[in-house]
Amino acid sequence: MTDQDRLRGSGVRAVAPAAGRVGAVLILLALGGFAGPRRAWGQTAAGSGPVEAPAVAMDRFQVSAQSDGDDSYDETGMGSADEEMQDSPFANQLTQSLDPELDDELDADTDDALSIASGATPVERAMGEEQARLRGFPTPALRNGFVELGMPETLNTARTIVIQGPLVPVMGRAAPGGIRNYMTARPLSRDLIRIGAMASTHERLQGSFEETGAVVPKHLWQRVSTNWFQRTGPQDYSRMTVRSFNTGLTWRAGRRLSAMLTGDFQDVKALAAPGIPDYRPEGGGKIAGPYLPLALFNANGPDAGIKRRSSTIGLMVDSQPTPNLSLRAGVETWWRRITQDRFTSAVLSLDTGMFEGTREPRHIVQPQEATAAHLESTLRGQVLGVPHKLLASLSFTRGDYGLQESALTSAERNALPLDVRQFNPYAPDYFRPDYSPAVYSDIKTDRFERADYTAAELSDRLAARGGRWVFTSGLRYDGVDLAITDRKPGAAFPRYNGSPSQISHFAGVNVQIVDERLLAFASTSTAFDPSVKIDGRTGRIEPAETTMGYEFGLKARSANHQWDANGAGFVLMNRNIARRNPLYDDPVADAAQTQPQYGSPAEERFTGGRLQVRWQPLASLTVGLKTVFVRAVTTRSPSLPEEVGRPLARMPAFTGTLRMLYRPSAPVSGFNAGLGLQVLSRFVATYETVTRAYLAYPGYTLASAQLGYTWRREGRILAVTLFVRNAFNRDLLASNARVGADREFALSTRLMF
Repeated sequence: MTDQDRLRGSGVRAVAPAAGRVGAVLILLALGGFAGPRRAWGQTAAGSGPVEAPAVAMDRFQVSAQSDGDDSYDETGMGSADEEMQDSPFANQLTQSLDPELDDELDADTDDALSIASGATPVERAMGEEQARLRGFPTPALRNGFVELGMPETLNTARTIVIQGPLVPVMGRAAPGGIRNYMTARPLSRDLIRIGAMASTHERLQGSFEETGAVVPKHLWQRVSTNWFQRTGPQDYSRMTVRSFNTGLTWRAGRRLSAMLTGDFQDVKALAAPGIPDYRPEGGGKIAGPYLPLALFNANGPDAGIKRRSSTIGLMVDSQPTPNLSLRAGVETWWRRITQDRFTSAVLSLDTGMFEGTREPRHIVQPQEATAAHLESTLRGQVLGVPHKLLASLSFTRGDYGLQESALTSAERNALPLDVRQFNPYAPDYFRPDYSPAVYSDIKTDRFERADYTAAELSDRLAARGGRWVFTSGLRYDGVDLAITDRKPGAAFPRYNGSPSQISHFAGVNVQIVDERLLAFASTSTAFDPSVKIDGRTGRIEPAETTMGYEFGLKARSANHQWDANGAGFVLMNRNIARRNPLYDDPVADAAQTQPQYGSPAEERFTGGRLQVRWQPLASLTVGLKTVFVRAVTTRSPSLPEEVGRPLARMPAFTGTLRMLYRPSAPVSGFNAGLGLQVLSRFVATYETVTRAYLAYPGYTLASAQLGYTWRREGRILAVTLFVRNAFNRDLLASNARVGADREFALSTRLMF
């Protein structure tokens, strides 16, 4: 939860109302710059949307400060998503959270643990491409309530709402594993200036500024924010710098119409390591895993780096032409360009002390662009005295994506010094020729993709017996028209085309067994991944990945709201999961280069449960617990029969987080404190194959703590907080090959007025 959310209802006022007008001018100038002529390609891969793959690979540090009031009503008129979750009789007290701040922190801890288990490298994090399988299912994602396809990242995210469990009948949407709705920060109706800074013992530095409030009271509001972050190390030469600038302008014509114009920009520059080098033990054999003595070694050196620039411009309209009809519409354009200079990766041989094979530099460019349009209507009414809400939506996205990878010609490569080509990490030579098209003229990849995504939804919600029973059901259509042009000279398949589509369905129910005390919920749903995989060897279009699942559970709350608990069980099944053909590029079995790139599709099953508990023994003390157990196994794999029945790699069976927070029960100056535990069970990193040895990592428990003080005086708030992560300094490098995970102290300060 952001400080913006915590301060809603606090009565904070800006001391300089004219600052709002200055911010509005900055917004218009910035949006004019964003809208200037551009030429770029765009990402078209769909999947499950953005992974809370964060652009900044930093651990979560937050100031715990109490909220001073309820600001559920948004004067700007753009709060329909929040109002939807409180709309009676479809919503009730049990479907709403009593402590969103605590829920956000528990969710973040769980996602952090699973992201770490995914094994994403610093390079993947810097490129924004860490594909942490937080749920493991090809489910849809939303941005501000609109379907998100063809845009693999979301800028300026303020909070994330996961639609699952009791929220399914409330929101009228469902998918196996839940749907993530990424809500971006927007202008507030109350004036606020916020300045923040953070520094840590792991050489992390961060600074931020935000100004928001009214330009024209009751009609026009603005928001301007900027953020700077830098981390140095821990690997040799490593450094990441992230700059972002966000703007927003909301206009309200009256009670029936509001519009919001936003612009977001992010710039990432990084000298990132490709990860801990894998090694082959003495005497040869299979790759054993990361070589820990070189954990801080950066094989890319001081000159190879990554540049990533992203920007979006969006217009969203929220209207209510009649008391029973709500309309929402949006248009968004997104650009991203990634430029990467790196070296080819190789395995360290302990026999020679050098990397195997020939090492050479590469230059990669990924220009990306996508434009989306959305329209959504919600019609309220009654049928035979029973309230209904009918949701209909239509989205269209066009995305372009380019990938160009170039290398030195054979003559240029062979002219490199021998110690560049045969790399010795103990006496490294990082020389690489500066990029120019003439020097890097060996084209390895030159591909352009264009995809048109179409999504349509229709669902109904009905509330019987005054909301004691709430039902929902619906259909969703997803389709993609994809054309891929391979411009590499001599390409076997210069053009690919695919047009997969599918209709998914869902149904859900909430039942209040005891009014406002005990609720039962259940849902079933299917989902479809509209991205297309094409076999590069045969040109065959692979079947689209699909998933289906069932969820059921209970949510209970005490009469005095001192405790509540939410428990659920689930069964989820993935089908048509692409598996790489183990014989592809095998020097013996594929000597004639006839083996397909992909083998037969596989199937997976996820069975498990989750439990979340909140206990508030005192008005100022809250304890939160979240645990997730999942048994994820492969149930069918014709190409790799040995994996049938065994757990999926990098999928821990158990994750748990415990939080204890002390926060003053009233908006007064005082101390705040917190303790936390994060638990991750043992998991398999890699199973034994023809090239790799079996590798598993043990489970662990990490402790964290925070202590802060908040001063409140005459409409100003100053918060200072000291954090410590991995408080007992567990050596995760030795046990789990985690770099930079030793004990870390951080000091954060925020000034709000």
